[in-house]
Amino acid sequence: MLKKIILGIFLYQSCLLNAQVIHINELDSLWRFKISATGLHIKGNSPKTLLTNKLKITKVNKNIGLICDYTYQFGTASAKKIVVYNDFRFENTILLKPKNRFNPFVRTFTEKNIIRNIVFRHEVALGALQKVISRKEHRLNFLLACVNQQTNYKTASLNIAQYSSSKNLNTWKVMAGISGFNSLVKNKLRAEYRFYWMQAFENKQNFAYLIDITLEFILNNQISLLANYSKTYEYLEPKGILPYEVQLTYGLSIKF
Repeated sequence: MLKKIILGIFLYQSCLLNAQVIHINELDSLWRFKISATGLHIKGNSPKTLLTNKLKITKVNKNIGLICDYTYQFGTASAKKIVVYNDFRFENTILLKPKNRFNPFVRTFTEKNIIRNIVFRHEVALGALQKVISRKEHRLNFLLACVNQQTNYKTASLNIAQYSSSKNLNTWKVMAGISGFNSLVKNKLRAEYRFYWMQAFENKQNFAYLIDITLEFILNNQISLLANYSKTYEYLEPKGILPYEVQLTYGLSIKF
């Protein structure tokens, strides 16, 4: 078990992976890296282990902004150490003219999720971001995009009959949302948030949304304490699978 956790950390940090916020926090030409890790280990009547690692990379110049968000989760449950999490999410976004108020962007998203029976999912989005508020301590962005989503489920038994003929789905969707951050206590406490909604063109029941809020308590320029609330909801699921997942995590973040 310990070897698997160590291997997961190594792979995550070297080959890099919720991620998924489309905005640039520091508008300069530097490479910026932000690593965070949280862990949970419980013994007794209900043994559990959960490890979550995240890496965020940003790079900005006058013409192009790059945002990479990578997440890896590994977790077991019960005395038999049944693996319930061995999941990843890779997101990469390229923005054109990132220092302007209006930015076209291309985004790719790749995911694997054991609990939701997603063997592999890949998305490509083409859209635009509009900066509504763009100040040093307060930012608010609005985004709109067209998304092609390809998903390979473990089963073809889905809760919407229209999609139950195959394990492999290819769907076109529209995505709209907001992202931003606010400095609640200058140089000490900051809230970063995002919300987006995805709707399939061919079926109104096929929708999904994400709510993600992070509170960051800044200890110094490199180290922060984090608390993150994340909720994902996707109506289209294999039968017997709940449409939502909620996570509340705490951890440490290191920037360099």
